[in-house]
Amino acid sequence: MFATHVDAPGGNARIVVRANQSLSWRGNLTVLLSLGVVMAAIATGFAFIGLWMVLPFAGFELLVVALGLYLTCRRLANSEVISLSPQTVKVETGYRYPERSRCLQRHWAKVELCSGWTRAQPSRLFIRSHGQAIEVGACLTDKEREKLARELRRLLADPRSAE
Repeated sequence: MFATHVDAPGGNARIVVRANQSLSWRGNLTVLLSLGVVMAAIATGFAFIGLWMVLPFAGFELLVVALGLYLTCRRLANSEVISLSPQTVKVETGYRYPERSRCLQRHWAKVELCSGWTRAQPSRLFIRSHGQAIEVGACLTDKEREKLARELRRLLADPRSAE
């Protein structure tokens, strides 16, 4: 999903692109805690009948699931901020703060939406200028990427045409 904010008099615009996250980190912790309680109950039952080796494996399994949830939530929390000023197009990506930043000249910037080689491959959206290409919206669906491409083209063509 993406959100657009336009400052019409100055010609500045900002688009924030984020992945759709079905559950917050707190929701994922609730799922993890519920899974841990069920796993602990089952492992304890096996331990009472003499199969105590189930306990460390259950703990390790819960640790692996927790790590997977953490890494997935962190990846989904990454965002791209596309800032358009009268002279430049700046794309910043990062988790909590901009970790990478690239800048292109706005006058020469072109938006290109490339379809995948096969039906199973997603399309790719690029902002190109002077031999440089910046991919944006990789976390979006194809339809959202098409909407973002239309929005970027509209903003690059005439920055004061914002609603």
